Amino acid sequence: MAFSRFTAPARNSRVKGDTLRLSVLYVEDEDINWEIAQHELAGEFNLSRAIDAREAFRLIAQHPYDVILLDIQLCGSDIDGIQIARLLKGRCLDAPPAYATGVHAMSTPLIFVTGYTARYSREDLLRAGGEDVIAKPVDFARLSHLMTRIVERGVAARH
Repeated sequence: MAFSRFTAPARNSRVKGDTLRLSVLYVEDEDINWEIAQHELAGEFNLSRAIDAREAFRLIAQHPYDVILLDIQLCGSDIDGIQIARLLKGRCLDAPPAYATGVHAMSTPLIFVTGYTARYSREDLLRAGGEDVIAKPVDFARLSHLMTRIVERGVAARH
């Protein structure tokens, strides 16, 4: 008897050949960081980008994602990645901006991708709603493995 791994993907995950491609939203304001991530991850994942909080909440309301990557510092955004995480996980005590009202991603894993690991402790970021933290410059092999492992762990916990 052969065993196979069961993965419950988000509705907009795609199968390419025999491989499931997880759907990933990357909230990143810097073009170069997005372009590098696209180059490194596009072969394995379906990537979408939001450049600020408003766009992130619009996309999350429209599409389910398997993983959300959050930069902390978002120039031009009225809230940062930590506040986005708190709102998505229902951990924000302040009133949300109008565009974020009613948008949650309680079960979607959030990973902080940041150059600010010295400013914010891992524990603080996990308390904000993150599953893990990846420092910039990003080790994309590690990030890819981490995203896959987190989604598989979540699927196993639900079944």
